[in-house]
Amino acid sequence: MSGVVGVGIVGAGAIFDQHALALSALRGRARLVAVCDVDDTKLHAAASAHRVAIACRDFAALLHRPDVDLVAVCTPPAFHEEAVAGALRAGKHVVCEKPLAPTLAAVDRIMAIAEEHPGRLSVVHQFRYLPAVRRTLWVRDAGELGSLLFGRFHRFARFRRPGRAARAPWWGSWDVAGGGTVMTQLIHELDLACLLFGPAAQVSAVADTLNAEIESEDTCASVVRFGSGAIVTCQSTMCAHRSRAGFDVIGTRGSAHSPWAFECLDHVHREHVRTAALAAVPDSDAPASAHAPYLADVLDAVEAGRALPSGPSEARRSLELATVWSGWLTVPSATPDRNASDVSLAPRESCPTVPTGSWITNRAPAIITTAIASPATVSIVLR
Repeated sequence: MSGVVGVGIVGAGAIFDQHALALSALRGRARLVAVCDVDDTKLHAAASAHRVAIACRDFAALLHRPDVDLVAVCTPPAFHEEAVAGALRAGKHVVCEKPLAPTLAAVDRIMAIAEEHPGRLSVVHQFRYLPAVRRTLWVRDAGELGSLLFGRFHRFARFRRPGRAARAPWWGSWDVAGGGTVMTQLIHELDLACLLFGPAAQVSAVADTLNAEIESEDTCASVVRFGSGAIVTCQSTMCAHRSRAGFDVIGTRGSAHSPWAFECLDHVHREHVRTAALAAVPDSDAPASAHAPYLADVLDAVEAGRALPSGPSEARRSLELATVWSGWLTVPSATPDRNASDVSLAPRESCPTVPTGSWITNRAPAIITTAIASPATVSIVLR
C-alpha cells in the first residue's frame, strides 16, 4: 500500500505510550488515528497526552474505521486473542504485544485465524532490533562465531519502582497476565535465545516467588538445550535493586555479547570483526521509543506488501518455553505402573488456580525438566 498508514491502538495502559511515541517518531509514514479502551480515565488521558482525535470504548467502532489500516493490540494478555481475531477478520494488519496469548491453546487458535490472513500478524519483540542483537546476528551469519556452544541470557527488574506508577493490579496474575517474570520479562530473552540458537529441545528450570506479593513466580533460573546441542541459561527476577539485561553467545570461533562486544583468541582478527560488525550495524542515536525500529520494519512490510516481521509461528517458540515453566501442564494421577515422572503431557487450556497468601514463603520451589517433543506436545519430568 502507499501513503500514510493509519493506526488504531486498543488498550490505553502503560505500553500504549511506547507505541504512541514510536508512531510520533515515524510521522509522515504512520498516523495514530484512534485509541480504544474500556477505562474512561485511561482512555481520555491517553488521547489527551498524544493528541489522538478519536477515543472510543467500542472496539468494533475502531475496526470499522476505513482510515485504520493497522491495529496495535496493547491490552493485558488475556484479552489478546479476542482483539487479534477481530482485527484480522476485519481485514487489518495487526501487531500484538507479547505474549501473543497466555496459553498455547489460545496461541494455536490465533494461528489458525492468522493462516486465513497470511502475513498480516506480527508479535512485538522490539529487542530484536537492538544494535547488539543485530550485530550478533551479523557475526553469526558471517560465520565469525563458528558453531554455537553456550549462551547466557538474563533480565533483572524491580517489582516496585520508586518515582514511577505502581504496576497494574493484574501484573503477575495467572488469569490475566498468564504468569509473572517469565511471561512478562524473561520472554524477551527467550525470544532472543530462539532467534540466535534455533529450536529448543529440552528445558530444566526452578521458579519461585521469593519477594513480590504476586500469585505467580517472581524469579526463575533455567537451562535450555537446543537442537544443535548448544546449552543456554536464562535467568530473570523481579527482586532486583537495579534493572538490567544482557546476553553472551559463545561459539567455537568467537563470542558476542550485550552490552556489545566481540571476543576471540586471535586479537588481530577480533579487531577486524569488531570493525566489520560496526560497519554493518552502525551506532545511532537512541530512538524515542524502543518500539520505533520494530514499527519501522512493520511499516516497511506493509508498504512493500510483504509479510510482517516476527510472525505468530516465531512467537510460539518462546511461548512454548514460557508456558512450560509457568506450570501450565496437566499432570495425570499416577498409577501403580505409571509414575508422574514419565508421563507425556499436553498443554492445558487454562492457567492453574494458585492459592495466595502464605504459599509465597512456605511452598517449595517448582523444579521441572521438560523435553520438547513437538510444537503441540511436551513430555515433562517432575522431580
